[in-house]
Amino acid sequence: IFLPAGLLQGAFFNKNRPKYANFATIGFAAGHEISHAFDTNGRTLDELGNLRNWWDAETEKEYERLSECFIEQYGNVTYPEFKLNLNGRSTLAENIADNGGIKVAYGAYKKWVIFNKEEKRLPCLSYSPKQLFWMMFAQPFCSKETPKGTEL
Repeated sequence: IFLPAGLLQGAFFNKNRPKYANFATIGFAAGHEISHAFDTNGRTLDELGNLRNWWDAETEKEYERLSECFIEQYGNVTYPEFKLNLNGRSTLAENIADNGGIKVAYGAYKKWVIFNKEEKRLPCLSYSPKQLFWMMFAQPFCSKETPKGTEL
C-alpha cells in the first residue's frame, strides 16, 4: 500500500480535528488503496508482490459476476451538459476501490463511536457528526468539470 506523506496533513489528516473528519479522509484513502489488493490488478500479485494469480476459479467467477453490477451502475452515470456517459468498465477498479474504501472508513468510524461515544456537534452547525463525515468524504471530489477533463 502506498500513501503519500502529504496525505498526513492538511485536508486529509489533522490530529486536532474531529475524528469523523480523519476517518472520512485518510481512512477512506487507506481503505481505497487496500481495496486495490482485491481488484483486477491486485489479484495477480501475492503477499510478497510477486506475479501470481492467487484466486481460484470460483473466486474469479464470483468477482466477475459482482463486477457487472458496478459496470452497469457506473455506466449509467451521465454528464448531460457534455453529452457524455461514464464508462463503467474502464473505471471498474477505481469504482470498486472507492466503494471498498468508504465502506471500511465509515465502518471504522461507527466502531470508534461505539467505544468512544459520538463527538459533540460543532457550534453553529445543525449537522450531526455522521452527516459531517459524509461531507468531509465528499469535499475532495468537488470540482468544476470541463468536457476535456471529463473525457479523461
